[in-house]
Amino acid sequence: MSGMTPSQRLKYFHRNLEQVTPRLLSAMDRCPVSASRGCLDREYWAWATKEFANIDMQRGVLILAYVYTTNFAGNKLFQQQALLQWLKWGVDFWIKHQSKQGGFDHLYPCENSWMATAFTLSDMIETYHMVAEKLPESLQESWISTMQKAGDFLCRYDEKHGFISNHRAGAAAALLGLANLMQEDRYAKQARVFLAEIFAKQSDEGWFLEYEGADPGYQTLDTHYQARIYEYTDDENVLLNVKKSIDFLKWFIHPDGSIGGEYGSRNCPHYFPGGIEKFAQLIPEAESIAVCCTQGIADGTSCGIKDADIRNELVMATSYVYAAKALEERQGCLVDGFPILPWEKDNSTIVFKEAGVGVHVTPNYYLVFSAAKGGVVKIFDKEKKKLKFSSCGYTAKLQRHDITTHILQDNNELIKTVSKNHVTYSCIVPFSRFRTDRLASPWLLWGFRFFNLTFGRLRILNDFVRKYLIIGRYLKHKKNVELLLHRTVQMSESGVTIEDKLINKTAVLPSCLVEHGFFSTIYMASARYFRQQDVEQSWSEVVDNVNWERAVSPDDSQRFLKRPLREI
Repeated sequence: MSGMTPSQRLKYFHRNLEQVTPRLLSAMDRCPVSASRGCLDREYWAWATKEFANIDMQRGVLILAYVYTTNFAGNKLFQQQALLQWLKWGVDFWIKHQSKQGGFDHLYPCENSWMATAFTLSDMIETYHMVAEKLPESLQESWISTMQKAGDFLCRYDEKHGFISNHRAGAAAALLGLANLMQEDRYAKQARVFLAEIFAKQSDEGWFLEYEGADPGYQTLDTHYQARIYEYTDDENVLLNVKKSIDFLKWFIHPDGSIGGEYGSRNCPHYFPGGIEKFAQLIPEAESIAVCCTQGIADGTSCGIKDADIRNELVMATSYVYAAKALEERQGCLVDGFPILPWEKDNSTIVFKEAGVGVHVTPNYYLVFSAAKGGVVKIFDKEKKKLKFSSCGYTAKLQRHDITTHILQDNNELIKTVSKNHVTYSCIVPFSRFRTDRLASPWLLWGFRFFNLTFGRLRILNDFVRKYLIIGRYLKHKKNVELLLHRTVQMSESGVTIEDKLINKTAVLPSCLVEHGFFSTIYMASARYFRQQDVEQSWSEVVDNVNWERAVSPDDSQRFLKRPLREI
């Protein structure tokens, strides 16, 4: 396996942190007489395009703390007093913007976001360990008090709109860090509750639940927080479950070093290295993933800091901090071999029935086939290490409604058949309605703000709107129609063939039928980030002049459309 050694990866993460810090400081209000000094949300304090600050941005103080305390090549801000002053203001802004309940705003005012509270608390605790002794005692006391109040908030409330493993792992890591700092077991007790829930919902196939399915990209963020948890507890059960998750994750590392994407439950294309680097010392396959995926972001074939907006740039950069710290711990330790990843093998195949996804490897190709996401196909050329073909499925119109195959479904069975000369994957998936208009209008935004500032202050109403009107409508909504896609992918030594058959159970024919190489139909802010593979596979093909034929069935109620067999 070609890729970066631990020392090369450490230098790479240092270089990225050195490059991201000036952008981070530009995002911060560093004016000493400003009412918003220390704020890292430039949209709020500089452009004044909204009336609240996204407190999740304050996680950037961890990056400043690391840069201030760590002397690495190219770091001109090491032990600079100005940086320490700005860092202090960043912490102070976080303290002053905590609500009476102990939460913080993330997406809208009066939100009391459970997720933002968990994530910022986790990184604030690490920042405290790095620099607290260099800051005034009065700030230290306020800092401790705010972290305790945030911990109490996480213990008192919960996230109601869906089960998101990385959020709960973040909360568990934050509470364990607080328990360690304050020597109070009540925080550790609640952390263990969250951890037990995560593992109870972890699939026997190894993946952690992200809303309603498996998402390899977000699983690296799950691993990021599992590493924090393991660092606080040395819990062998944590290590055991992470090993299971790594055994799943390794199948979704692509030949170009990228990971996940449109076949995941949340379409996330990101690689968060912090947890992988921590566990690489204990799990050989984690080292294999670190070698390949870091090379991918360095080569620009995977999604890295430079490809993200400021919101996810900060999340990835904080993960780079933890990755660098893990690599610093093992400096001088030689890696005595590590296993190859599945894509590097000549012949390998696996089906994850619960995840609804299969992977097949030949000497020339690497294929991912997802029934769960409507028959998504990704085929990589192993020699060239590039995406050769992508199909994310179809969109169409049916009785004025937009419909698509690219919706996460609960019971789409993936069928694999094996013969002497080839392997075949197939699935039958429904078309489902979807919305193309997830954009705020002036009246909609005004109404939402009115709700935020009045009835939305009540936690029960806030949770209801998020669960049913936001997440329920734009992420989880499924209204299937009587149109099915039967997709069959066959792999042999000579290549790959794809056959699609549409099964129509109604008297109305769909129109505007289009197949897309790259698209997404759900609301997910962490999706659709640019990767080099998108350039060559962002195509759309209109399926025109379709000839529907009567099916041979007892009630003669179905009509079929067969597309010509395609060779890839």
